[in-house]
Amino acid sequence: MAIYADGRVQSVEGVAPLKSDLIPPDKVKELVRKATDNRFWKSGLSKKRPALPDFGFVFVKVRTESGRIINHKGAQIGPLAEYYSLLTDLVFQKP
Repeated sequence: MAIYADGRVQSVEGVAPLKSDLIPPDKVKELVRKATDNRFWKSGLSKKRPALPDFGFVFVKVRTESGRIINHKGAQIGPLAEYYSLLTDLVFQKP
């Protein structure tokens, strides 16, 4: 899935169904603001890992206005879980 600065949401094959193809641009700014805040990502880090390397992990890639790319990968706990929940609430249909 990709979310653009203007709020457009683009689905890719294999992604859960989207509830909308547009989110408010202020929500996009909020997502970018959280993703660029190192203090947010450093808080609540956990040493626990799932048994398989990628099982249960979330991957988030954010491209900022400056062109900088920020990647986050981790278990669905702590700040990444909070971030993914926000994305889910905004974009994905509930099962």
